[in-house]
Amino acid sequence: MIGLLRAYVGISDLQGRRRVLSTVRQEVKRSVPAPLEGNEEGHAGDHAGRAVFGPLINKLRHGADLKEADCDRLARLAGIRRIGARQQIVLQGDRPENVYVVLDGFACRYKVLRQGKSQIMALLVPGDFTDLHGAVLGTMDHGIMAVSACTVAELPRTAILELVENYPRISHAFHWATLVDGAILREWLVNMALREAPQQIAHLFCELLVRLRAAGVGDANNYPFPLTQQELAEVLGLTSVHVNRTLQYLRDEGLIVLRRRRLIIPDVDRLKAYCDFNPDYLHLSRRSE
Repeated sequence: MIGLLRAYVGISDLQGRRRVLSTVRQEVKRSVPAPLEGNEEGHAGDHAGRAVFGPLINKLRHGADLKEADCDRLARLAGIRRIGARQQIVLQGDRPENVYVVLDGFACRYKVLRQGKSQIMALLVPGDFTDLHGAVLGTMDHGIMAVSACTVAELPRTAILELVENYPRISHAFHWATLVDGAILREWLVNMALREAPQQIAHLFCELLVRLRAAGVGDANNYPFPLTQQELAEVLGLTSVHVNRTLQYLRDEGLIVLRRRRLIIPDVDRLKAYCDFNPDYLHLSRRSE
């Protein structure tokens, strides 16, 4: 799929670009199967809905004092779908009518330049919105892709706007989530500009551990890690060769273990100290006043 998108941005002929884009859109449609079992509208049942929405609710409760009625409202609004690994969720330039929430697996925000170079600008883990801005802005200025097989929730744009207008605690939680996304992006910019490659990668690994635990996902010192070395390079602005050498260095130092698409951190405190990781930018402590 990324290959098709790279072909698209590299074609100057308008008709050629349209043909490639048509193929990409057909692939997107094939990548979104029928909803999971639930009611006729594709929504999960009450108990299943609350259970599958656990990561989102766990995350949002760090930013707002959500009540049970708020959580039930969120779960009732969404349809649940599965997306295959490396399949598109939203294309750059689309005018989306839904906002997606990652409930299981990893996804990413990315851009592809005309020369074929690509950059991953955000990793989306369980509990993350793919882009709340899509409910307000006209078109998507970037694409969303599933890195691993994902379960996602679809919230209609109209439902998002209704929640923001009529449910103040949910509106506050959505605003908090958007602000945290911005804080993470700022930290990524600092990470790329000021940290050496081993500290860059270590910092990202620590961040993902904390974010996953905040959503109630993963274990105390390990979690699924489906990214390839090329994708990790596109996150960090490094070459895949540099990433390979750096990962080997971190292994040799006993700071990480990568085994069967799972990252294990033998000593979490040591890794955090190594890269000077401070989780304050994730804003997981709610204001008391």
